[in-house]
Amino acid sequence: ARALDLDLARALDRALDRDRDRDLDRARARDLAHKKSIKGGNEDKFSLFQTIQEDESLYHPILETVCELLNLTPKIQWLEALRVGVLPQIPERITLVDPEEWERIVIAFSQGNPTPSDHWEAACQLFLDVWYRLVREDEEGPPLFEKLSQLTRDSDHPGLQIAHCIRDVAYGQEQRVEDLKGMIHSQDPKFREIFVAAYWVDP
Repeated sequence: ARALDLDLARALDRALDRDRDRDLDRARARDLAHKKSIKGGNEDKFSLFQTIQEDESLYHPILETVCELLNLTPKIQWLEALRVGVLPQIPERITLVDPEEWERIVIAFSQGNPTPSDHWEAACQLFLDVWYRLVREDEEGPPLFEKLSQLTRDSDHPGLQIAHCIRDVAYGQEQRVEDLKGMIHSQDPKFREIFVAAYWVDP
């Protein structure tokens, strides 16, 4: 019995060692991907999304939401199918996590010729900066986001006004909370349409 206990203890120690090694490898991979995305370089345009994809606490709520919205059952099988079959393809379909797109938007605003869609893209990038602030509060987001914030601070585009307000709150400007409440409850169509579409307020 004692020999069996020793064997079980050794097996448990080996399993724990493997788990620790695996966790360390994942942590190193996340840190490397995050550092690449912070630099805003082109060596790995999908590095930010890889950071999300490798962290279950980040991607699982997204997949849960997809399953709920589309009423996908059985959920466990769909969650795994989405994780394996859909998540890896997302960077090819969206530009939000592409540093080259971040740079393009900054250039468009710095040269004074952004398109209407560029305004919405800029607002989305500011929300991504909020994600950096809230999820990785001990680290700074890509420098391009701060530059974008400076370039779009005085914009009268409603999407950018909302994004700036939420970003300011995330960065600790508590006085902006009242401004955000005012936007949410505003009857101005330019704000109301956005919050209704986002299901923040009833139609």
